[in-house]
Order: sequence, then C-alpha cells, then structure tokens
Amino acid sequence: MPKQIIEQAAQYLLNQKIMLPTISELKRKVTTLYTKQQQNSFYLVYCQLTDETKLALNKFINTSDKVKRSFFGIVKEFPPYASTAVLNRYLEYYEKICKINLSNIDLCMLSNKLVIYCCQLANQYHADDMKRFAESKRYTLLIFFIIETRKIILDYVIALHDQFVSDMLRRSKNSFDEKFKEYRQRLKQANNIMLKTVDFLMSHAENKPFTMSQVYSQVNKNHLKGAVEDCYIYKRLEERGFADTLCARYSTLRRYFSRFIQLPFQNEHGNQSLLKAINIIRSLDQVDLKKIPKNTNIKFVSNELQSVLKNNDIINRNPFEIGVAIAIKDALLSGDLYLPESKNMFHSGILFIANVNGIAKEIRLIII
Repeated sequence: MPKQIIEQAAQYLLNQKIMLPTISELKRKVTTLYTKQQQNSFYLVYCQLTDETKLALNKFINTSDKVKRSFFGIVKEFPPYASTAVLNRYLEYYEKICKINLSNIDLCMLSNKLVIYCCQLANQYHADDMKRFAESKRYTLLIFFIIETRKIILDYVIALHDQFVSDMLRRSKNSFDEKFKEYRQRLKQANNIMLKTVDFLMSHAENKPFTMSQVYSQVNKNHLKGAVEDCYIYKRLEERGFADTLCARYSTLRRYFSRFIQLPFQNEHGNQSLLKAINIIRSLDQVDLKKIPKNTNIKFVSNELQSVLKNNDIINRNPFEIGVAIAIKDALLSGDLYLPESKNMFHSGILFIANVNGIAKEIRLIII
C-alpha cells in the first residue's frame, strides 16, 4: 500500500506542476505519514477491545501442551487434495475461528484496502514475531487477519466440497461403466443360453407335458440359473446402476456433509427448493423431522438419482441427500446459491484446488 500512495503522491505533484523531490525523500515522507496514520488506526481498534477478546487473540497465536503449533500458523496452510478428513479439518478451522467474537469492534472508519493490506502483512510474520509487536499493532493485525482468513477458509471448504463431489461422481461413473461393460459381455452368453432354452420349449409339442429334467437335458441347470441372474442384473444396471453406485458412497459423504450443511447458505434468482431441501436435512439431523415430507420439491435432484429417489411415494434419504450435495456444488458454481461470508462468494467466480506433483496450487476461474 505505501508503494501505491507514493505513486499517487508523485502523480498529484505532477498534476499540480510542483517539482518532485528525490525518490528517497518522497518515500521517507510518505512512509512517515503512513506509519503515523497506521498507528492511529491501530489505536482506534485497540481501544475497543475487551479483556475477553484479548484473551481469545492471545490463544490464537500461542501454542499449547497438546498442539506445538499456534492456530495462527495452522490456518495459513493451503489445503491438500479433498477428502472427508481434510473437509472436516477445515470445517473445524472455520467453526473455531468463528468463535472469536469480533462483533463488538467497529471497523467502519477503516478502508477495506487497509484490512486486506494488514492481513497480508500479518501473513508474512511468524507467531513469535507477532508477539514482539506493541499490543495495539499485534491485536489489530490479528483482528484483520482473522476477518480475512475466515473468508478464505470458507472458500477452501466450498472448493474442497466441489472437488470431493466431482471426484465422487467420476469414481462412481468409472465403477459403473466397468461393471456395466462386464455384464454386457456376460449378457451375450446369457442370451445364447436363454434363446436355446426358448427354442427347445417352442419346439415341444403343444398339450404334451414335459418336465424340467427334459429342459435341463438340453441346457445345463447352473448355466440357465446364471443366465437368468445375469439378465436381471443387467436390467437393474440399465435402470438404476449408476444411482446404486452413487448411493453406495453415501456413508462416506456423510462423514463431513452433516457439518457442511450447517453453513449459512443463501440463494439468488428465487431458487427456494434447494434451500428448503437444505433445511430439511438440517431438521433430520437434529431429529426435528423423522422423514422427508412427501410434498418436498425434488426437481433439482439429478436425473441419474430420480430412479431410486422414491419408494412407494416415500422419498429415500440417501439419494435425496446425495442429490442435495450435487445440487449445492452446481448452484454455487452458477451463482444460484452462495455464502455471504465467503471472500469470492462463488457467484462471481470459483476457486479450484489442484495438487500437481505434491504441490497444492490455487487457480481462480472468473466466470464472464
């Protein structure tokens, strides 16, 4: 930020047709004024802090007997590849950092640029370095860091969910395709056995009784049973194979989704059905509801899951919840759903996480 101020000051002097001082002198004067103004801003924030807030901030940068690293250092890490363990860890980070109550601090007098700059400044320091600063500077930098980091962690959580669900869909599709291909090959042999059996039955004289032993004399009993079973399995795979494969991963999804669904989602463009579905899952988790209401709108659930979604007009929870997880991923990407506290808010862009050669990289794709 001082660099930008120096450039603006130089441009202002040129516009006013005032002779520029040397660069070193201009830098010195701007830096002095900026430092003084920064200290004033720090003091304004510091005066609002309660003893409870100071204690929480001290815990934020201190280590404990169980954890040798400060939470301040831990939350700086970029998340690895998405998994239920990683998602739960970052959801825990978000919940923990939200417990630091900063609602009583008025930051209206400070610009957002200053908050971001101070967050970047705090990000460059180790916890031990922060402890050497004066209290007003230390606590203010930590407050700005927490405000911005809370948004960043939320972005990480949403990006990890996007990656996890996408990976779940890809793995399920590959598993289904492999099994479908196997049974399509087995169906050819099963069809030959079934055709042979039908030919024998049709060639048998009408009104003339016959026994199954006669059928088995033409077709091996075990081969015939196997052929019938393969036909039924192939039929089920065609009708609901991919949905069954997805539902088999429900227990894995639930390891983090029960916490993820508690995030304060909001909607745009009047997409109320998904938001209502989210509230239904929350009520089911809290045992306020025992089952999903019959009149629940399920149009947002993907077509692949529609075949297993209902059983005698009863909505099955497993495919319903998986459908909600997929719909949340898509809605966050399209902008129909968002989190107000998110830094990117995902309706203006999406953050993807890639792990290339063991190195996590952040890629932002802006939607035009």
